[in-house]
Amino acid sequence: MSQKPLLSLRPRTELADEIRAAAEAERRPISQFLVNLVEDALAARKRANEQRSEAA
Repeated sequence: MSQKPLLSLRPRTELADEIRAAAEAERRPISQFLVNLVEDALAARKRANEQRSEAA
């Protein structure tokens, strides 16, 4: 039985080109670049939420 991908991403052409270029600049596979990008974004979001909670 074949496994389905966890996520499917179909960005517009311009965004796909930017992602590809950024991954190549960092000499990483696109999938690894995207994983790191998402991890960084989620960590930043978590920090922002924690700071808002502390300020309240």
